[in-house]
Amino acid sequence: MIFWNFSKAVRIRVALLFCGGIRQEITFRREFGNIFSLGCRKGVESHGIIAIIEDLTNITAVTGLYPKINDHLFIKAASGDAADSEAEYRSRITEWDDESFLIEIPMQEGSGRLKRLHIGDELSVYFMSEGGIKNYFYTHVLGFKEDVIRMVRIRKPAENEIMKMQRRSFLRVSAELELAAKTIGGSRFLVHTEDVGGGGTSFWTDVNVPLELGDRLQCWLLVPYRNGSSDHASFEAEVVRMKELENGRSLAMLKFVNIQDGERQKIIRFCFERQFDFRNR
Repeated sequence: MIFWNFSKAVRIRVALLFCGGIRQEITFRREFGNIFSLGCRKGVESHGIIAIIEDLTNITAVTGLYPKINDHLFIKAASGDAADSEAEYRSRITEWDDESFLIEIPMQEGSGRLKRLHIGDELSVYFMSEGGIKNYFYTHVLGFKEDVIRMVRIRKPAENEIMKMQRRSFLRVSAELELAAKTIGGSRFLVHTEDVGGGGTSFWTDVNVPLELGDRLQCWLLVPYRNGSSDHASFEAEVVRMKELENGRSLAMLKFVNIQDGERQKIIRFCFERQFDFRNR
């Protein structure tokens, strides 16, 4: 067994040169003050090992996507109850390894209410990184650790399961969702979207729904979620572009001009879930 102790958080590559020229390379990351132990094959210790340690701390292509110890996580738990599924909780990472994060019991800000979790519970999570970027991922509860206080162990996502989103840049996905709209003049119509995102949506229409650039619409969008529940997001939108086809149909492209943050978050959640499904097909 070989031990190293580091005075800073590092990600390093260890190249072990065994007798007979056998070479083994291992890459790992450990936080400040942790002791790393490397198990060797039986009999290797007695023959001597040359360990070449290369500091890869500044190389973030592999580990830069993950949150760090003490970083806060913002969590929503899947639930059949619409109000409960929208409740947001804050937690903090206390430990992590190759397979999981260990986090504090999530607490709802304002009320201070702790979220009771069970093994298998699905969680929608994001954490903030430099530049105001939200990093989203899906996970589930693996178990618990009894310490001075109880900790929750959640699955560590693969790097390609983490999606970055700038605060002013909204993910947009193709989706056929039901949209009810009303014009300023009081005309009502029902359409299906072509795509939707946190900043706007588009839908196909025909001559029975005459729209022009600059028209304002009051809209209600039916938003389904992966857990089988659904919600309605309401907003005011403006027609910013019309794309006409020869068959008389048009694609109306809208941007949100008046939408509450909670309503926008419903749409962003749907987009994130849809994108997650696309990536896993």
